[in-house]
Amino acid sequence: MGRRLNSEDVGRAELVRLLNEARVRKALSIRAAAKLAGVAPATAQGWLNGKHLPTPALRENFRTLLTELEVNVPDSMWLPESVVAVDRAQQPAPYLGLRPFSVGDRGVFFGRTAELERLVQRIQEVVGGGVVVLTAPSGAGKSSLLAAGLIAGATVDGALAGWSVESMAPTRISRSSAARLVVIDQFESVFESGSEQAAELVARVADLAEHAVVVLGLRSDAFAVASEYSELASALEHAMLLAPMSSDQLTEVIVEPARQLGVSVQPELVAALLRDVAPGDTSPGRARVLPLLSNMLLALWLAGDGRQLTVADYYRAGGLGSAVENMAESVFGTLNPDQGETARQLFLQLVRVVEGLPRRAQLPLDAMSPEETQLANRFIAARLLTVSPDEIGISHDALLLHWPRLQGWIDESASELRVREKLRQVTAVWVANDRHPSSLLPVLQLPVFADYLNDHDRIARLTPDEQDFLEESQQHFAGQLAAERAMSNLLRRQRRLAVITTALAVVAALVAGIALGNRVQIQRAAQSRQLAYSVRADRAGDTFLQAQVALASHALSPTVEGRSALADALAADIPVRWTGNDAPGTLATLEDGLAGEESLLVKVDTGGEAVLWRGSERTETAGLAWRVTEPGEGLFAVDLARIAGRPIAAIGGQRQMSIWDLSAQPQRLATVDVGTQTIYSARFNTTRGWLLIGQSDGKARLFDLSTLAAPRELDAFQIAGAVSGIAFDPVRPIVYVSGASGAVDRWQVESLPAQPMASLVYQVDGRSPRSQAVATSPDGSQLIAGVAGRATVRWSLDDPTAAPVLNRQFGSWVNSVNFTGADQYVTADSEGRVKVFEAHTDELLRAMSGPAIANSARVIDDQPVAVDALGTVRVWQPHSPVLRVGGTQIYQTATDQQQQRWLAAADLSGDRMLLWDAKGGLVRLPEPVVPAGEDLVSSVVISPDGSWLWGGTSDGKIIGWPLTIGVGAGAPVVQQVMSDTSGMHQLEIDPLGRFIVASEYIGKKTGIFTIGENGELEQASIFDTDHPQSPTLNGDGTMLAVGLGEQEVQLWSLADLRRPVLAGAFPVAALPAALRYSPTDDLLAVGLGSGMVTLWDVGDPARPQLLQTLDEGRGQINTVSFDDEGTTLVAAVGDGAALAWRINSRRGELLFSVDTRSSASSGTYDARPILGGSQMVATNRDGQIKMWPLNIEQARQQGCGIAGTELSDLEWARYLAGVKPFDYCR
Repeated sequence: MGRRLNSEDVGRAELVRLLNEARVRKALSIRAAAKLAGVAPATAQGWLNGKHLPTPALRENFRTLLTELEVNVPDSMWLPESVVAVDRAQQPAPYLGLRPFSVGDRGVFFGRTAELERLVQRIQEVVGGGVVVLTAPSGAGKSSLLAAGLIAGATVDGALAGWSVESMAPTRISRSSAARLVVIDQFESVFESGSEQAAELVARVADLAEHAVVVLGLRSDAFAVASEYSELASALEHAMLLAPMSSDQLTEVIVEPARQLGVSVQPELVAALLRDVAPGDTSPGRARVLPLLSNMLLALWLAGDGRQLTVADYYRAGGLGSAVENMAESVFGTLNPDQGETARQLFLQLVRVVEGLPRRAQLPLDAMSPEETQLANRFIAARLLTVSPDEIGISHDALLLHWPRLQGWIDESASELRVREKLRQVTAVWVANDRHPSSLLPVLQLPVFADYLNDHDRIARLTPDEQDFLEESQQHFAGQLAAERAMSNLLRRQRRLAVITTALAVVAALVAGIALGNRVQIQRAAQSRQLAYSVRADRAGDTFLQAQVALASHALSPTVEGRSALADALAADIPVRWTGNDAPGTLATLEDGLAGEESLLVKVDTGGEAVLWRGSERTETAGLAWRVTEPGEGLFAVDLARIAGRPIAAIGGQRQMSIWDLSAQPQRLATVDVGTQTIYSARFNTTRGWLLIGQSDGKARLFDLSTLAAPRELDAFQIAGAVSGIAFDPVRPIVYVSGASGAVDRWQVESLPAQPMASLVYQVDGRSPRSQAVATSPDGSQLIAGVAGRATVRWSLDDPTAAPVLNRQFGSWVNSVNFTGADQYVTADSEGRVKVFEAHTDELLRAMSGPAIANSARVIDDQPVAVDALGTVRVWQPHSPVLRVGGTQIYQTATDQQQQRWLAAADLSGDRMLLWDAKGGLVRLPEPVVPAGEDLVSSVVISPDGSWLWGGTSDGKIIGWPLTIGVGAGAPVVQQVMSDTSGMHQLEIDPLGRFIVASEYIGKKTGIFTIGENGELEQASIFDTDHPQSPTLNGDGTMLAVGLGEQEVQLWSLADLRRPVLAGAFPVAALPAALRYSPTDDLLAVGLGSGMVTLWDVGDPARPQLLQTLDEGRGQINTVSFDDEGTTLVAAVGDGAALAWRINSRRGELLFSVDTRSSASSGTYDARPILGGSQMVATNRDGQIKMWPLNIEQARQQGCGIAGTELSDLEWARYLAGVKPFDYCR
């Protein structure tokens, strides 16, 4: 054996020397040493060169290495004091806290015996190879079942004993595995990696499944995205759902681990835990309590006496909802300020923002500084962080949900996190495109990446691919800049040459002038592209600023990129913006009442100022500003009402409350004495002539306003904590008050003094976060509270004791909630989002974004308005270019060609047809009634004159709805036109409205049905077509083109509808997935599965001629469509793009390429021109329907017509870096 060292002051260098001497003596390579220790070679190399010490999770691996190398050293030599002295979580504990079970935790894994048997049975059923999906919500225990149950149990000494098994990370799937069983947990992260990379990873799973059983652990909220991949379809149809644990199972989880170490669990504690976990509750949030339970048990174990876990300890710990926060804060509380900042930086590296929501991320161990490594050990010891051989990460989503400090860090750093996610996405695209220069970005000119380029510490923490992407981008675009400079030098030499001889002066001047002009054009084109890239790289930011940058990009040079950025920017909800004075604000509105009364909008801010807009002024001027208080006395509350025919404002803030007359110039009427208190909320009740104000000491004070100049206090009532929201019930004599208490308190005010009522309570993820705002619907049917738990809570006031409904469609705190009529409400949240919801279903109807925390939002005269933490007011238009935010997928839209009156779409739910009035600004109309039992598919057409809407069903029927202007759809007419096994997935209507064509893919049939005066359909003919695709009719309905599954297009003559004649056919290079005739001539566009669009002259059906191949697509072409004049062609591409070409002399020139994706994995299903070709509407995989401008000059004028504060010098320098200021709208 080796020598024993007794001195504890031997440095790390001595340890490194001893380790490497022993390694050389045993003739071991670093890889061989790593294998002995059971760690990655990079980890072993770090130990052997002294770069880092073993983390707590790898401590036993390091001991193994010491033993194998026969090196005996004291623990103090390699175990830092900060780790040795960390809390008692280092002691053996049978509970894991937030950390999921690993293969080494089998001995304390209980409660899932039956589920493990079911999973093993599923695996045995596909023993020759296949995919098994285990799905559950986050926190249900699927990762633990796979690691400690399947890998460590069933394949060791269970039913699968002897099976070789390999565990793969979801983003590192390899096709070459000799294992019989492959386990891939957290498979949902595959779909966050971009559509192309996701498709490749899914394909690798399919390859593995040819010879092995592949078990996928999938979070249930990713199920819908996964179902889009045909390779997974069969497995998903038979997926194993991991249900929440029963009471007996939970009891086993609570009692058995402690029993293994001779410790008992008090029965009263078991009962209390079961009550709080509520095993009978099957709501989605309940699945997440399992990690909370495990964390609570770990806390009880650490606080216990080693003999028994008691219910008294449980109540002292604050219950399930507080355990995570208490555990995290107990560790954080041991840190000094410098360490606290290091902890903040570390945790922000362990979080990524995906679609606005925080997700866990992994950080390579070798990317951590020594300070971070040392500090991380404390959180690892508390099971809050978990390490693998190469990476570190947050143990569970529960920490994201239940540690307010971390939530605050994320909110404060939302912008940087978005930038990091954008960098990850663009790097993935570059790597997926084989690192081709066309996928690089001009990062030197992009403010979105500027901070990374100037911060070596940030760059060091990026992945190697991300570092390579930034470096290659800098070098690539620096090369372009060098080329431009070389041209500049050439011009200078030419000018010097011109001086030499006067005989060539004129010629030299002309040459130099032409070259200079070319140089300027090249420079402006390069700047245009750079600005365009910057707009598209930051789609989730400030839409007003994005529009200004896009306008500048297009004005510099009409590049494809500039046109694309302009179209993309103007397809967003662009507000009029009025910048503030960097002081957070609050809004109040007053709708116009009697004739001649203007609507009012008022903003107050923490700088002590107020701003008033009357009528349309909010979209035209910066408003009338006046000072309410001295600087330093902030304003936080405002409400408006008409009292005695005058517009009156109540304004409150720090140590002040005042009443103002806004009839003309704002005039102070009265001041209310509030002492040293701060007023956070104020509400009028004009029916009773009251004003209620909420104070920072938790007191709500009620005043009579019979005399506006002298408000008289009537009553006061108290809540626990500061008052943040007040609402009067418009029907009942009840007032609702919300605040830090985590409940909505109620008082009966029919007579005074007010009488308290039972509070309305709620829980979000097991806790009761503070209520930020509260509002009642105008009809008194509902009450909604916006809470700090990333949710709104909605009660029916007809039965307020019933369980409230949670709306979880938020990425941060909900700061404001207000009704806009009885059927909608609007929110503002700390993620910078303003959202409009349907009030009875919480369906998201509209979502708008800004660059800062949104403090307050309202709707006035159908226009959403909001103010943010910088005091900037944004006013949006009544109608959004996003017609549907999301939902069930939609494959096809339809419009009427002649009148352009309607827009319709059927989603895949089977029972929903959507309809908009196109003439009225695309106003959503009541949904056409789908008869019970009928199953609509994706097909939808509208008659050219706009009189009928038609949709196909899955069983051979066509449903028709008569359309009436001003009303919408009438009663449905259902007609069976083909066999009940025929899916009517594709319909086409004659341009003259005489008949409908229906293609049945599986049955290999195409049918023609004439349309009678009252919408009755009569079969004209049904004929054989081999897997027909996308039928399309020419302009007069005499020719039908059908794509076939065998890579062929057939042309049918319909001179006699009862006897279609095959007039010609031609082969194509790939699946003809999309076809469309030009409405004006015999030009046929064919979209292929390979991403190309081909243009054909089919004037002679027997001899079709290929005219042009448009190859800008990067995914399957799903649809192609012409505008009414045949001058614009658009295509929907499966990778998320929509392309538009100008058609001139039967040839196409790319107009723009826009991005329709609303999430990383969202592809484009349909795109078509509408409204006479002025707009394009497109749908994507997320069910979103959105419009883009097709007339770029009209779009430019529209963008330039948006009023608001112009770009400041600072904004110009930041967002248009390197471009001299100019008027881009002249």
